[in-house]
Amino acid sequence: AVVSTQSTGVLNGAVAFGPFLGSLLYSASGFVAASVVPGSFIFLSTLAAFFLPNLNSKKRRDVGVRLKWRRLADPWVIFPLWHLTSAQILMTYHMPLLEPYVQKEFDASVVWAGTALLVNTGVLCLSSPILGLIVDKFGPIRMMVASCVTLPLVYAFIGPNPLLTFVTPSKVQVILSLAFLGLAVPMACISTLPVMFQVYSARNSSTLPILVINTLVSLYCASFPVGIFIGTAASGFIEPYASFGWSTGTLGMIYLAQSIGCGLYCWRVWRTVKKSENQQMEDDTVVDNPAATNIIQNF
Repeated sequence: AVVSTQSTGVLNGAVAFGPFLGSLLYSASGFVAASVVPGSFIFLSTLAAFFLPNLNSKKRRDVGVRLKWRRLADPWVIFPLWHLTSAQILMTYHMPLLEPYVQKEFDASVVWAGTALLVNTGVLCLSSPILGLIVDKFGPIRMMVASCVTLPLVYAFIGPNPLLTFVTPSKVQVILSLAFLGLAVPMACISTLPVMFQVYSARNSSTLPILVINTLVSLYCASFPVGIFIGTAASGFIEPYASFGWSTGTLGMIYLAQSIGCGLYCWRVWRTVKKSENQQMEDDTVVDNPAATNIIQNF
């Protein structure tokens, strides 16, 4: 409880200090510095996010278990980390750009822009527990597929993409798009870690040692600041050269290619997990009923 309170205090302090730092840098050096410098501070937290989850459980690691890095380096195991990182890029790319966009396009105030972003993050916080229950019922692979479909679709409407001529930019359109984005991003976040656990177990035909769990959790935690850094820094560099609609729309189309690859990954992983589960059922049958050994061998 003490650690949770301390971490909450640090987070609230960062949230309170962030806008002041951003405005100070913007007035001193322009938009790029206001995006890159805070993003760089966030990137530094990657080191803490990677190492801290291992510290508390260092003494509880399984005796005799050695971490085989080639198993963790398996692309099938770590691919969900990229899906998580790219979701964080989508979550943060538009944030520095939204305020100047709505002021120019709709003559909206800074308060309105802040309220719109609050809707974005508020939906993310409120929907996460519900999505967690859905993952428990239907499985993380289905949730990851859902995120592959919804994320590029929603991001195309934030700008909106100028190619979507049937969409008229408006305050309502911005609010609804941000709300749906807040629902789509946690779909990718919540499904990532369970999918990694399932794939590791299925491809190595073993249970998860605590050392492997700690390492995967560390990689999972580190993916958040990496994605936030890329999204925040990229917005600062791209803003002078592209409009809000074209930059967010193009990013959504790029993410669509990633989503297609992720969908194919989920299909392959689903087959691997099902095959592993069927093999485990056969092994359990042999253990529970030795007489069934001959039946399985003959089959």
